[in-house]
Amino acid sequence: NNLNYNDSNSKLIKHEARQQVQPQQPPRKKTPQEQQQEIQMMMAQYQHYLQYMEEQGNEEDPLSPQEFMEYMNYMKAGQEAGLSPEEIQTKYAQEMQAKAMQTPEMQEELKNNLPDLNAKYKDVAYSKVEDIPADILNIDKTMGCGIVKIPAGKFFMGSEQDENYEEDGEAPYRKVKISKPFYMDACEVTNAQYLQFWDAKKMKGKTEAEKYGWSFVFELLVSDEVNKEVHSAVQGAEWWIPIPGSDFRHPSGPDMSFNDKLNHPAIHIGWTDANKYCKWKGGRLPTESEWEYGCRGALEKQKFPWGNDRTPNLTDHGTFSMNIFTGEPYSKDNGKDGWNSTAIVGSYSPNGYGLYDMTGNVWEWTSDYWSPRPKIPPKGRRLVDPKGPKAGRDRVMKGGSYMCHPTTCRRYRCSGRSHAEPDSSTGNLGFRCVYDKNPDGDDDGEKTEL
Repeated sequence: NNLNYNDSNSKLIKHEARQQVQPQQPPRKKTPQEQQQEIQMMMAQYQHYLQYMEEQGNEEDPLSPQEFMEYMNYMKAGQEAGLSPEEIQTKYAQEMQAKAMQTPEMQEELKNNLPDLNAKYKDVAYSKVEDIPADILNIDKTMGCGIVKIPAGKFFMGSEQDENYEEDGEAPYRKVKISKPFYMDACEVTNAQYLQFWDAKKMKGKTEAEKYGWSFVFELLVSDEVNKEVHSAVQGAEWWIPIPGSDFRHPSGPDMSFNDKLNHPAIHIGWTDANKYCKWKGGRLPTESEWEYGCRGALEKQKFPWGNDRTPNLTDHGTFSMNIFTGEPYSKDNGKDGWNSTAIVGSYSPNGYGLYDMTGNVWEWTSDYWSPRPKIPPKGRRLVDPKGPKAGRDRVMKGGSYMCHPTTCRRYRCSGRSHAEPDSSTGNLGFRCVYDKNPDGDDDGEKTEL
């Protein structure tokens, strides 16, 4: 849809949002009935919006119900945060522009307008695991951190805390039961692990980033030589640069390789790429509820895998327990958390289940389709092994990344969530797998090394 924020579309939505937002009241947990009433009211407003668009004879496509609801929630959250209507409009337009840059149509257009740099730089990246010298291959965590058993159990999914994003559908807390134990990669899939799959399944040229011919890279990680040849960026998020020749083997562009980052998480991985890998390993991508249950590590209603404090002194790399953006976003990362891009997997302390990097470092794909409206169990009941909608476009991503900063993106929490289309790839997007049975056939519950 063509979202023009100076047109009648925007004028009516602004009016509806003002009618919806009431003076500030102390936060109170909404009942399922109240949440259902809000949805019904919003759908009535949507019908009013469609009628208005028809009466105006506007030729632009109307927003879909989901887009309308997302926008209304965004307006409401922005006004509750004290932002002016103009500030909310600007922020929303920037986020929509960034999202539009991920559509297949825009990606194809960018590909046709970006310079071809592959011929300019020699490809020195390893193309198979057998090419990697033994002393490098044997470096700790190059082939991952093993697999841990996650017990069945109950937990509160979501958040009602001060850092959550209402428009993301984090709230309210929902009682959830994970009915069966499962196994989970202790850390993200590494570059070396993904290379093994890429070679074995003859995936050269077939990952999403390779098919498109480019992927988004954080500007501070792009060489000056390549940066000056690319004249495109995401409007409102100019730190994301579409770099031709970027993929998991060339994480910062065609003039650099992943050869010295084999024990870092594989990035520039689309959902389809991650799904294929997990199936090849005999596993699958986790549901959002499985991922969040694992992230919490048996802690209840805590923001992070270790508790509520973002910066406990649990790491040799500084005063942080995860890899996020430290410094002035997004002009300089001071590296206080130990890294200014991806970190070696498992660099920080594990949680109560033995899982590493569940928050920060890279976003992680889940199997669920995205919806900003969470499933709410009946009063006094629990959801059992919940999954997302049966159909949709975007898939849910969890955990935040090294690009998250407290002033720009607080989604580096267990309940934090975002979404992207399955063929999207960026320099901060990776994954890990889960398994219904231990791939090694050992069911003793101990950590299994790969």
